[in-house]
Amino acid sequence: DFRLEDFGSAGTWYHVAYTYDGVTTCKAYLDGVLKGTNPTAAALNTTASVMRIGTRINETNPLNGNVCQVGVWSKALTQAQIQSVMEKTYEEFTASEKTNLVSYWALDETIESSGTGASFVYDKVDTSLGSELLTNGDFSDTTSTDSSSSALAGWTNEYTHNSNSKFTISGGACTLISDGTSTSMKQAILTVGKVYKVTVNITDVTSGGIKIYTGSSSSPTNITTTGIHTIYKTAEDSDLEVWRKSGVTSNVTFDDIVVKEVQGNVGQLI
Repeated sequence: DFRLEDFGSAGTWYHVAYTYDGVTTCKAYLDGVLKGTNPTAAALNTTASVMRIGTRINETNPLNGNVCQVGVWSKALTQAQIQSVMEKTYEEFTASEKTNLVSYWALDETIESSGTGASFVYDKVDTSLGSELLTNGDFSDTTSTDSSSSALAGWTNEYTHNSNSKFTISGGACTLISDGTSTSMKQAILTVGKVYKVTVNITDVTSGGIKIYTGSSSSPTNITTTGIHTIYKTAEDSDLEVWRKSGVTSNVTFDDIVVKEVQGNVGQLI
C-alpha cells in the first residue's frame, strides 16, 4: 500500500502504478520510480465483480484527494512503459501503449452533465452503445392487450391481476391504468452489473407517472412529466420493469422505450 505520507506535499499530483506478474510478485511505482517489490504476495483476487478506487471494498476510509486518468492493462507494464504513459491522456497513447489496455477512465467528465448520467463515467476504450434490447419497445404490435397475466407482445406481468384492465396498447403507445392494485410490465433483457441507457417518451400523465426498475430490489427512477426522458441505470437483475407510480387514479401513457447497454466497463462515482 501507499500511505498519504508517502506522497509528500498536499496539493500535488502523483502518478501511482501497480503491476502484478500473474503469479506472486507485485511492484509499486511512484512517478515512474520503483518504490517496492513484494515477491511473496498471494495471488490477486480475480473473483470480485467490482473494483473500487479511492476507498475500501466496503466503501470506508475514502481517499481525501482527487483521482484521474485511471487505466487497467491485462499485462504488467514495464517501468519504461509506465514512465511513457504517465504523462499522457488516453488520446495521446500510441497504438502499442493501448495494446492489452482493458479499460481507461479519464474522470474529467461524466456521461452527461446532469441527471442520472452524471454519476457514470465512460470507459474510454469503448464509449459506444449496444443494440436495441427491448421487444415491442415502440408498441407497434397492437394485437394484444393485458387484463390479467397474459403476454403483451414481448412484455409480461410482474403479478397476476384481477379482471380489470391493467395496461393496453393502442395507436402504438402503451397506457398503464390504475384500479387500486400494483401495475407493472417487464422483460428479462439485462445483465447484472452492466449499465444501460433507457429513453422513454411520456405522452400523457393524468397523475402520478411511471417508475423504471433495473432489478426488483433497486431504487426506481420516477418519471412524472411528459416528454422524452433519458436515464442511466446499473442492472441488479435481469428484469427491466416499468411500473405505474403510486396513486389509485393515476393513468400514464408512454411510447418508444429504447434500452441499450453502455459498452466498456463503465465507471460509477460513489
